[in-house]
Amino acid sequence: MEPLKPSIATMRTLTRNSKPHGFTLIELIAVIAVMAVLFGLVAPSVSDTIQASTLTTVGDNILNEIVAAQQIAVSENRVIDVRFLRFTDPDSTLATTAIVRALLITGTEDNPAGSAGAPIVKVIRPPIRFPSPIVAADGAGISTLTDAAEPNIGTGTSTSGSDVDPSADPPNLFSESSYSYTYLRFYPDGSTGLPIKSGTAPLTDTWHLTLVNEVDTVVTGGALPSNFYTIVLDAVTGRATRFRP
Repeated sequence: MEPLKPSIATMRTLTRNSKPHGFTLIELIAVIAVMAVLFGLVAPSVSDTIQASTLTTVGDNILNEIVAAQQIAVSENRVIDVRFLRFTDPDSTLATTAIVRALLITGTEDNPAGSAGAPIVKVIRPPIRFPSPIVAADGAGISTLTDAAEPNIGTGTSTSGSDVDPSADPPNLFSESSYSYTYLRFYPDGSTGLPIKSGTAPLTDTWHLTLVNEVDTVVTGGALPSNFYTIVLDAVTGRATRFRP
């Protein structure tokens, strides 16, 4: 007996059913719409996480610089200043606003000319410019170390680094024509000479430097943004620690 052969109609049916099925245009549009919704939900969280991580990294670097300044003052038995530099940045969100955007550690040396010459200011460590958009917050009681209105905080101005020894530092530190600054001074015993500073908890009986995103720089009424990094300085011991929400 001869084997049964499928009919032509049956073969056509099998061939038609064996063809791979792709997505229809409607299905593709539906998938893209769902992905867009999910991305919209996840993107803000990812952005916040990246900003928080950047702020932590910058804050830790600045904290380490302040700790290093105190150690240099003690080990070299000399006065060391930590300058917080305030200037404008045309490439930033607040281009025309002078904000604390950098840190510079300096030390004072006797002038070779003797008492007739002014002391020479030397750069002790390479200057650090805070990466955008990180800046120091402005607000009463929030960043007392950068508040020029504080009676116990030293202040100064510089035009193209004119007050710094040019042999140890470029004439223009940050491509800025001028900047103002406040400074924290460490003495050879590691102290700061600052009085105990009263404030609002958790920033009580200490001095502070609070870092924020540039858009949050103006802090009013003592209300901090959700993402900030505060360096807390003990006025008596000069010990610097961090406070992070």
